[in-house]
Amino acid sequence: MKKETQECLQRIAERLWNGHASVFVGAGFSKNAQLAPGGVLPPNWDELGNLFFEKTRKHKPKKSDLAYANVLRLAEDVENMYGKAELTDLIRDSINDDKLLPSDMHLRLLALPWKDVYTTNYDTLLERAASRLNEQDRRLYSVIRYDEAIGMETPPFLMKLHGDINEPQSIIISEEDYRTYPSKHKAMINHIQHAIMLDTMVLIGFSGNDPNFLQWLGWVRDALKNNQRKVYLLSVDGVPDAVKKTFEKKNIIVVDLKGGARKEATPTENILDAISFLEGFISQKEQERSQYRNSALTWGQTSNRDENIEQQYTRWKQERGAYPGWLVMPREKRENWASLDGFSLSLDKIEKLSKEDQLLYLDLFNWRIERSLFPIDNQWEQIYLSVLDQFRPFSRRCRDEIRVAWTNLKLGLLRLYRQEGWTAKWQTLRDELDVCAAKFQEEQRCRFYYEQALAAVYQNDFFLLERVLNSWEECELDPYWDIRRGAMWAEYLSLEKGRGITQEAFKSICAYLDSASNEAECFYWASRKVHAHTVWNSMSQANFSDKNNETSAARQTWSELKPYDDIWYEREFFDANVRAIEDALRVKTRVASFRLGHSRTTTNLSGNSKDYRVAYAYFIYYEETGFPIHLPYLSTVKKETLGNALSVMGYCSPAIAACWLLRSGDSKLVSSIYHRRFLERTRYEDVDALYKKYLKCLEDLLAADKLDDIPSWSHALRGVLPEILARLCMKTSYDSRVKTLNLIEMIFQDKFSIHFEGIDHLLSSLMSTFTKTEIKGLIQRLAAMPIAKDRFDDCRLEPLFYVHISVALSQKSFSAVADDLLRRVGINENDDKALFYRLLFLYKCGALSEEQEQRLAGALWTNVDDKGFPRRTIFHRFAFLSFPHPADINPQELLKDNFRTTPIPIVGTGSSVSFYGGSVPIFNDIKGTTNSDIHFTWDVPLLNQLCGKLIQMWKSDKHHLLGKDKAGLGFSVKEEIQSRFSEVEAIIVGVIAPRIELVNETNRQGLLLMATEFESYGLPSVRMRFALETTLEGAEDLKREMPERLASPDDRLLADCINAIIYLGNKGADINDWVEILSEYFRGNAEQGRIAIISALGIILSQKDYFGYETIRSNLLMGLNRLYALTQIESTDSELQANEKLYLRKMVAPIVLQLLKDQSNTDANLSEWQTYYVSPETCLDIKNSFLDETE
Repeated sequence: MKKETQECLQRIAERLWNGHASVFVGAGFSKNAQLAPGGVLPPNWDELGNLFFEKTRKHKPKKSDLAYANVLRLAEDVENMYGKAELTDLIRDSINDDKLLPSDMHLRLLALPWKDVYTTNYDTLLERAASRLNEQDRRLYSVIRYDEAIGMETPPFLMKLHGDINEPQSIIISEEDYRTYPSKHKAMINHIQHAIMLDTMVLIGFSGNDPNFLQWLGWVRDALKNNQRKVYLLSVDGVPDAVKKTFEKKNIIVVDLKGGARKEATPTENILDAISFLEGFISQKEQERSQYRNSALTWGQTSNRDENIEQQYTRWKQERGAYPGWLVMPREKRENWASLDGFSLSLDKIEKLSKEDQLLYLDLFNWRIERSLFPIDNQWEQIYLSVLDQFRPFSRRCRDEIRVAWTNLKLGLLRLYRQEGWTAKWQTLRDELDVCAAKFQEEQRCRFYYEQALAAVYQNDFFLLERVLNSWEECELDPYWDIRRGAMWAEYLSLEKGRGITQEAFKSICAYLDSASNEAECFYWASRKVHAHTVWNSMSQANFSDKNNETSAARQTWSELKPYDDIWYEREFFDANVRAIEDALRVKTRVASFRLGHSRTTTNLSGNSKDYRVAYAYFIYYEETGFPIHLPYLSTVKKETLGNALSVMGYCSPAIAACWLLRSGDSKLVSSIYHRRFLERTRYEDVDALYKKYLKCLEDLLAADKLDDIPSWSHALRGVLPEILARLCMKTSYDSRVKTLNLIEMIFQDKFSIHFEGIDHLLSSLMSTFTKTEIKGLIQRLAAMPIAKDRFDDCRLEPLFYVHISVALSQKSFSAVADDLLRRVGINENDDKALFYRLLFLYKCGALSEEQEQRLAGALWTNVDDKGFPRRTIFHRFAFLSFPHPADINPQELLKDNFRTTPIPIVGTGSSVSFYGGSVPIFNDIKGTTNSDIHFTWDVPLLNQLCGKLIQMWKSDKHHLLGKDKAGLGFSVKEEIQSRFSEVEAIIVGVIAPRIELVNETNRQGLLLMATEFESYGLPSVRMRFALETTLEGAEDLKREMPERLASPDDRLLADCINAIIYLGNKGADINDWVEILSEYFRGNAEQGRIAIISALGIILSQKDYFGYETIRSNLLMGLNRLYALTQIESTDSELQANEKLYLRKMVAPIVLQLLKDQSNTDANLSEWQTYYVSPETCLDIKNSFLDETE
């Protein structure tokens, strides 16, 4: 074989092995078919032209006849004269496909690992050869005959570009067919153009004057210009040098197979020799790959626990030198190293080595834990430093090996300091390394930049991050560093710029893989390609550009490169194992309403907790791969997995957890770190410092929102920052909380305000941290704040919505504010609800002048609903009886008319149920008439009408409380009916019972029957029976039953009795005996009904002094003493347990306060409670439950 031919075949073979070579099969290759009896070989193009000439001219062509040279025109002549059907019949008869059989050459050609196979042949030889290979499980091709099939089938493709003899309508043969081909078959044209641009194309079975060859070459060259790769034309006929030169100008290399290994060989033998060459190369490569993969499978598995440190040092060096090049070492290898070597380190052990070997050994150790995604134990820091301090690595006498090892270890410490949040140490080491960074190896310099970029993220300094990324130059040796750089750009600063950097890096990685000369290089670059394509695919999904195509391409990459690096196996492992973490670090799956995080502790791996290692490895896996966690409007990781990992890291490495929480952009994950347990066990100074850090982050976010190009990090922070502040504000300074109000004002004015998540929760939490006195001082500024773009339309973004105190305000102080609010009413209807809320709040506080009240009344009642009540407010209709109104409007009569005409919701036997969730609008209005500031008069007809409606409701709907519940889509009919009748009970007690003398006898008996039946249907009835029977006589039996009822294990029955006691106490009844029973239960601290008992005692003790009763006072003091010990937060408490304990401390505050008012009490435990309530270490909402009662 000629040297130049062999060199060309070698290049083809290398591209074929790398999966980047396709073959284009022409008509000449069909000459190699086997013949069935009676069969003849199919015609080539010249022979087909002779047939067309004879058909149209009625005689065979002579040599002097040149017209037939244009086969396409002759085919068109046949079609014009005889029709398309006659033309295709002529072609089918001449090919005689049924008499042709695929030869061994067809099988061997298709058995080669071509990326795709293209053909313009009409026969089915290639399809039948492919089918036989499929049956033998050697190679599976998808046959593509139409454009539509390209997106539906799986590569590799066998693409029939010019149709099939068995589908005549698909055949491309005439000049007109060729002219319209690009517009009718865009998908096929694009596919082959893409292949020629990116892959190596091999032509076989074509001659230099083949019109198929020439036409396709023209189409491709027109589209790709100079962007195509070299095309190899395998020729068996011999091509003149002049023709070769012409082809070379068109980027076509003629591979002359004529006179190959055997001078007298036939064209068929020459082709077989070329195929044999390719087969031999592939076979050799497969053998090398098999050997290398086998060595990779066993790599790193040897260990001898009895080996000394010198032997271990030697083994480690060998293993590092033979490392297969994975970007992330596979899980089995990581677990194997952790179990074999245990990752223990001691200075005594290292000191047995020479000075230089100590450093090199430690570098190997550090490399192994980094490959294993294992952290540097804090206790190892001093060992690292003691070894490193012996060297001056950049002196002239220092060997390169020492310099490299020293730098690796320093970079390892830099990572440790970042992950532990040791900012001062990190900055000192960073400055030290910056001085000598120019002398680092290129990869070390990239890691140094990466560490600085990550540190900027950990510090929430995204402007610093941009400066670092702008300084970070491309990495030519390993473009994967540019994948990490591009991912950081995309996640934090600019998705478009990040995509651009990542795309170029991905191309470079693909090029390196394509040119890999051995299996070791293939492993190295294949691992990087599969991870890089995953990163690139995530950016395409976020950008919505070529999303489907890119995902399909990524899947193909993952499938092709799975033998090198199974990326999804790793991710599935983390998803399964991190989500399973539960017991070792006491991370519970139950959640409290306010879970926030563990105290900051120093990482201690003495127990080698598997849960911590798995969680840490999860975070470092994504750090090593550079995978973006959150892109604009796209979350890229599973939130359940991340939430569990955050819970663990919040306990062990809070800096990691805090960073990833912000990256997630998910407010629901905040509770994984910052919960009540975290607040209770973290010092006030530390929480306050943390809060200020997040406030600074919010300031930066609002500043960034004013930029023309909004950085990517702002999307994530808008989703998570408000929720973080809502939790941490419970333990921070007054000044910081006021500053938060300032920032909320800025959020309301921000153009992206509607994209902030959890502002309502932040407002609610923040307002609960202020005392009554502080709130009074803030009302003026709250009333003057900008109106938020309220997507909820219910005033939950209105600051005064969370002020629940009644204060007297000066009209003079609020005159200007009120005038401005009145002026703005009606300008923007979207603002009116908030404006009216503020104005009515000021009205209730006496801050409006008479003239302003009249203006408010006119504006409020300008736009009314079908019942005559104002529309643009969030208030129930009963509330308007206490608000200003024009003289010609009578709100009381409107409300009465509303009661007369609005039906009570009754389900009856119907199948349709409206779910009110315990808040039926008409019931709210009825109950609202009992408010002290609502002076509503119930007349006899209206009251009896109400009684009749409620009795009818009971008769119609009580059956829903028994039997099987009708539930669906998360709603329960039984629970809905229970909540409705609980409201009915409140109406009977509060509205009807005080006016029972107005109720007729029929309704009285109906109400008594209801009260009697309520209990048997599992509804509260004791308070209702007392309310009714106290007036109608006959409550003595119920009173005698009370002690037994109070001992009930049923929480609902106990709560019903307690409500009855409070009711009777308010009515002036003697409840001393029952209070004593409640105090005994309190003393015992039984869990059953504890919250209800504490709440009731707080209310009862505020109404009357019961401390003259020694038994009650003693019970309360003993109960408080036990409760204080019981509610101490322990290190073993779950977040839920901590939440419940703190809630008890908040609920018991009124009892403590009442006892402190009793001068005879000198109990030391009371002082302990008092100290707790006034301590800065106590959460402010708990603290205020005590302080507000003292004001």
